[in-house]
Amino acid sequence: MTMHVTRILTAGEKSLIAAIEAARPALPGNAAIGAKRDAALALLKTDGLPTRKIEEWHYTDLRTLLRGLPDAAKIEGADPVVQNACMAATDDKGMVHLSQLDCASIASIVPAIASGIAADLFQFANSADAVGLVSTALASTGFDIKIAEGIETSVPIQMDFAAQAALHAINRVSVGAGATATVIERTHGGGLSSVVTDLSVADNADVTFVVLQELGDDATHFARLTINIGKNAKVMLVM
Repeated sequence: MTMHVTRILTAGEKSLIAAIEAARPALPGNAAIGAKRDAALALLKTDGLPTRKIEEWHYTDLRTLLRGLPDAAKIEGADPVVQNACMAATDDKGMVHLSQLDCASIASIVPAIASGIAADLFQFANSADAVGLVSTALASTGFDIKIAEGIETSVPIQMDFAAQAALHAINRVSVGAGATATVIERTHGGGLSSVVTDLSVADNADVTFVVLQELGDDATHFARLTINIGKNAKVMLVM
């Protein structure tokens, strides 16, 4: 007989769970996404956050590190990292700013979350997948960016996330076949934040992806970048 012993949660884990429960009623998503959010919360309640006993977290005791939710921080403006960068900016107050390029579609992902079209982005493997659990439970903003085939973007595209107290973003970035593009993912501010990005690079495309984190010392940030690369495609990751 297999017995599952419920872990005694730390103060940090309890704070995280309470934050999820408080946010849950206002989070976007259809029934399918709602079920995933509930499943993520249930796993956090029973298993908590991973420790060094979990192989994937052998060098990081996340359960011990998260002692509570960090305080809110002052956030600066969504300034371009590179001059004339095409900006897609959001913050934890729900403010969204979208610039546009002729060769790309840059949109908020919130409608796709609300309708359930973005349900495939809400993923977690198991209770050890802390990034997936937090993102699934709390993601409410982000961007859906599509870069056309065979073009070279004239300027970088910058996704800008200004976290004051709590910002949780999920993004889909698709680069068409033969295209050349630079994408910047910038997170700044403080509090509790998560940014999960799914990057799809089609055949023969060439992408430079820059991850820039300008967060306060007391901030807690969860992040994941998943890359699907086509035949003869190139991705340069700068962190």
